[in-house]
Amino acid sequence: MSAISPRRSLTCSPLSQRFARKEALNAAELVRLEEIAAEWRARLMDISWFMRMLNESIARQANQEDGCTGRFWEGRFKSQALLDERALAACMAHVDLNPIRAKMAEIPEDSDHTSIQRRISAAQDAALPLCW
Repeated sequence: MSAISPRRSLTCSPLSQRFARKEALNAAELVRLEEIAAEWRARLMDISWFMRMLNESIARQANQEDGCTGRFWEGRFKSQALLDERALAACMAHVDLNPIRAKMAEIPEDSDHTSIQRRISAAQDAALPLCW
């Protein structure tokens, strides 16, 4: 039953709540509680289940803050096919300028950990053309 007490907030069943309150359980309930605990132990070792639970928690909080419903990424981001060089260049410029818009840097050369900073540095060193 040790999987129940510290982690009961992850997926709480009425039976586990009764166990946590130290209420008396009959034999059938104890058997079912053991099954639930075994299932929780298996889930706690499953990274996919953990990520699903984590994303659900984040989505609930973000939805409450944003006053919306649905999956965490739903409606927040869109995809669009980049059908020609012009569209690709516009997309690259948009991404490259994100740190500037977010006020994380004043110029692209100062935007740490970005490909534009690396491309500019390489172009200045004449190692690579500005667009590669």
